[in-house]
Amino acid sequence: MVQNLKDLLERALGRKSTAVARMDRNAMVIDCLGCGFTPEPASKECLRCMVNNMSELGGVERIILRTGKDIEISGKTANVIRNISSLRRWSLPPENDAFRCKRCNVSRAVVMNDLWDEFPELPFADMMSRLDQEGQNEECSDCIRSSIIAMEQLQSDIDRIVGNMSG
Repeated sequence: MVQNLKDLLERALGRKSTAVARMDRNAMVIDCLGCGFTPEPASKECLRCMVNNMSELGGVERIILRTGKDIEISGKTANVIRNISSLRRWSLPPENDAFRCKRCNVSRAVVMNDLWDEFPELPFADMMSRLDQEGQNEECSDCIRSSIIAMEQLQSDIDRIVGNMSG
């Protein structure tokens, strides 16, 4: 009954349902039935979904993409996703209390959210060019510095993970 009501509301409001994740012992189960994509663990959409959900729920040993036929991700692949999820979790700062920084193009929260929205591409060069201090207010220097340091560390950590995958 509740699911029917949810489906009716989503149709009436024109919203698509999204994948819902939950923890089940040592696994994160993602319900892919409401997703608009076919579950393919190597696709951009599935990688983004797995990383986003794991960064919110915490690390696990296995990931289960639940559909009519479940797909399980474990071993080295799950470890890579867990490591990337951890990077996403620390790189996104808590909400900034300064009102003027909440929507500023160079605040760490905005820069990191924009960067992770592009995952798995992670356009570091584009984001770094955004942080060019020329023409920026003096007040923005702390946010710019924080964003640059976080992006440099994130890029280094991603490069390390990619290097470990190939070696």
